Amino acid sequence: MTGIKSVPDNLSVYYLLLSCTLFLFIAALGPGLYHADISQLTAAHYSLFAHLCHQDPARTFVFMGEPMAVCSRCIGIYIGAFSATILLPVLSLIPEIKKKWELYLFGFATVLNFIDLGGNYIGIWTNTLYSRLVLGILFGLASITLLNRTFFKSKNTEIS
Repeated sequence: MTGIKSVPDNLSVYYLLLSCTLFLFIAALGPGLYHADISQLTAAHYSLFAHLCHQDPARTFVFMGEPMAVCSRCIGIYIGAFSATILLPVLSLIPEIKKKWELYLFGFATVLNFIDLGGNYIGIWTNTLYSRLVLGILFGLASITLLNRTFFKSKNTEIS
C-alpha cells in the first residue's frame, strides 16, 4: 500500500521560525499583556515595530485596554505567519503535483492587499479594522507557506 509521508528537513531552523513567529505575535499584542504602567517595557513594544508598521492608533485594535503595538493588518500578518508555521507539517502532505500553489496563494494575497489599499486610497471604499485583519492573516499565511518545501518534503512511501 502506498502513502504520503511528511519527512522533516532543516528541523532546527523550522523550530527557530516557529519560535520567532510566536515571539512576534505575542510582542505585537503590546502592553495590554501585562496590565501595568511600566513605561520602559511599553516603549520597547512600540519601538520594536516602529520601522515595520505605521502604528496608526485609528487603525489599531485595543487589547485589554491598551493599543496593540501594530496596526490591524500587521497583527493579522503575525497571526497568519504563526498559524502557517504551525501548519507547515500538515501542508507538506499536499501532493507534489501542486508545487506552485504556495506561489499562487502569495500572489493572490499580495494583489488583494494592494486592491484594498488602492480602493481605500482613492475613495472607492473604506476598509475597516476587520477587513485589514483578514487580509493581513491571508498575507501572513501565504508568506510562510512559501517556505513549505524548505522544511518538509513529501515522499511516497510503502505502508505495510
